[in-house]
Amino acid sequence: MRRRSGLRGFTLVELLVVIAIIGVLVGLLLPAVQQAREAARRMSCSNNIRQIGLALYNYESTYKLLPASYGGTTGPDWRFNNQECRSAFPALLPFMEQTPLFNQIENGFPMVGGDLPGVSIPGGPVPWVTFNGGYVPWRTQIPTLRCPSDPGRNAAQNAWQVGRSNYVFCVGDTVEGSHWNWSTNANRGMFQARYQKSFRDATDGLSNTLFLSETGTNDGQRKVQGWTTNAVTNVQNNPDACKRAAVQGLYINTTQVGDWRGSRWPDGRMNFTGFNTVLPPNSPSCIPFGYPNDWDWGIFSASSYHPGGVHVLLGDNAIKFIPNTVDAGNPVNNVAPNFESQNGRVGRSTFGVWGALGTRNGTEIIPADVLD
Repeated sequence: MRRRSGLRGFTLVELLVVIAIIGVLVGLLLPAVQQAREAARRMSCSNNIRQIGLALYNYESTYKLLPASYGGTTGPDWRFNNQECRSAFPALLPFMEQTPLFNQIENGFPMVGGDLPGVSIPGGPVPWVTFNGGYVPWRTQIPTLRCPSDPGRNAAQNAWQVGRSNYVFCVGDTVEGSHWNWSTNANRGMFQARYQKSFRDATDGLSNTLFLSETGTNDGQRKVQGWTTNAVTNVQNNPDACKRAAVQGLYINTTQVGDWRGSRWPDGRMNFTGFNTVLPPNSPSCIPFGYPNDWDWGIFSASSYHPGGVHVLLGDNAIKFIPNTVDAGNPVNNVAPNFESQNGRVGRSTFGVWGALGTRNGTEIIPADVLD
């Protein structure tokens, strides 16, 4: 006669209970895992900013000046120069362990003529400007310039796209950040077109002056990360109109490859490697009505894919996380100084603590808790 074993199988009810418990545990663990991954990505992002900050310090130590945010070479034939549109990043390459790439650029790496098999160069077989990928060094994606939290990527099938940058230079609380800023007093930030600042220009103190922040790049969705709107006339006279245009979804419907925020690391125009402290982090970016998407005059906000704010680099090489809720003044009818009115402008920023951080000489006092 067979003896009954003391073991028995699970009943259906017991099995369902166990599955339900496992499901609850997985549901509890997944957010924790995602938070841990984002924390790791944020740390990697801040390390990138620290490397750029060290490059800026070493550059300034070598030349006693910071690089201009917008400069380079010019001439009648656009195929062989950058029309003074080069960003500060090429100058920093030797200080970012990118000397071979810097040497390619300095030694006049030739433009590419003709099309790649199956791929047409935007603008025809001879690029109309170097920043559309006709110049091979610009296509290089520098790892230090990419935040791992940013999901935006260049299309693998398009070999002509320029490398991206998630890091942008601060021009202060003005809407004229680059192309038309000919005067040495024409902006209130640490970076400016054609002119090089030095540490001594930060009379507010390096620890109270922004050098760098983040910008999110296009991931295929119309939103503040990567996209701009040009539905606003006289954008400097009412920054709040920029917000309203974005709420209405009036982003530029561009099909041009690489015309989004942060989409060209070597291009010094504000849309690509600049930001101003007019609207708080993760606000929309806006250019004047009717102008192309690669314009350099307007409101260009810092943004990121990190929840709640952006990393910034201060002049003392400190890295802080500034929340979206930072005081940025009242955007309604708050006039941002433009190229006609900002020359010689002094005094406190009208854009709150955020605007004050953007100015190098505004004489503002930054609350201690903002930079804790």
